[in-house]
Amino acid sequence: PELKRFQDLGLLAPNVPRPRPWVDPYDETAPLDDRARSYLAVNCGHCHRFGGGGAAKIDLRQEVPVPDMKVAGVRPGLGAFDLTDPYLVCGGDPSRSVLLFRISKLGQGRMPHIGSEAVDERGVRLIRAWIASLPATPGDPASVAVRSRDLASLGRLQAGELKECEALLATPSGALDLLGSLGALPEAVRGEAIRRALDRPPCGIRDLFETFEPASQRRERLGLSIRPEKILSLKGDAGRGRALFAGTMVQCSKCHRVQPGPDTLGPDLSKIGAKYNRSQLLESILEPSKLIDPKFAGVIVQTKSGDVLGGIVVRKTDAELVLRDAEKEIPLPAASVERMVPQQKSLMPEGLLQHLTAQEAADLLAFLESLR
Repeated sequence: PELKRFQDLGLLAPNVPRPRPWVDPYDETAPLDDRARSYLAVNCGHCHRFGGGGAAKIDLRQEVPVPDMKVAGVRPGLGAFDLTDPYLVCGGDPSRSVLLFRISKLGQGRMPHIGSEAVDERGVRLIRAWIASLPATPGDPASVAVRSRDLASLGRLQAGELKECEALLATPSGALDLLGSLGALPEAVRGEAIRRALDRPPCGIRDLFETFEPASQRRERLGLSIRPEKILSLKGDAGRGRALFAGTMVQCSKCHRVQPGPDTLGPDLSKIGAKYNRSQLLESILEPSKLIDPKFAGVIVQTKSGDVLGGIVVRKTDAELVLRDAEKEIPLPAASVERMVPQQKSLMPEGLLQHLTAQEAADLLAFLESLR
């Protein structure tokens, strides 16, 4: 009765269409699109939606049409992982797709970000097939040539030419091709390909194949249950920490600067070691939302045309709103803004250290502590 009264008062929208039901992603009798969209909705859509807290401003709910998901044919804003001519989702070419790379790997940059410590191989195959089925995203001539060479190498490897392993493992996109084709390789070739991938130093390419390594032989990462005292008891190396800061493993330099330069999405850290001690620095990384500088509080903006943007507010006047994301400043006419929602959590994600070893975390702290 109460809902009926609300409807009579005009407080509820009439005739709301019933959402499309989810299907079992592993039911191969169901349509491919329904299976893939249900999989993404269940595993990713709780964060990757308007106001959901995900750093990427994409919407992976099942009821959202593919063009409005903001993934197909969209360049990555944070972390391209050195893929060839990368897109979040590259229609027709899964191995240029950041989404596929993230769900295929272990280690830093893996998605789902929290609580996921194993690769869902069936899920990966499903998303690979879905991306391959989407309308092709054009590539520039140079990337088309690179991808043609990758696929030619894959064909020769499937014919037993082991030397093509190195050609494929030379690039993340080639490694994704290899990973997706392991089941089609002769058993001896498959085993050798995995061995060669695991022989590589820690990197995104090796992370794609770590699932084939016995758990007892994997890197001893910190995981989600981090004991700060274990990290603080270790002597760090600032030089190694600088390399971590600037590298692709934790991607600190994407949002922070340590030298004079253009403004960034996150605070300037060039004097951070004079402001905080090691313990405080570690706490700020482990609990980034505990204390947020108002100047760096995130917002999500939806425009009247339906675009969703995120970042920090650089300037807000009666005529204009200017945001900054990890790449650039984004000016918007004030009249184009439908709504702006403050984010309760820091733009710096939690769990940044979970894929590092305790020594690597100590090295990163040593570098930050040296910035004075």
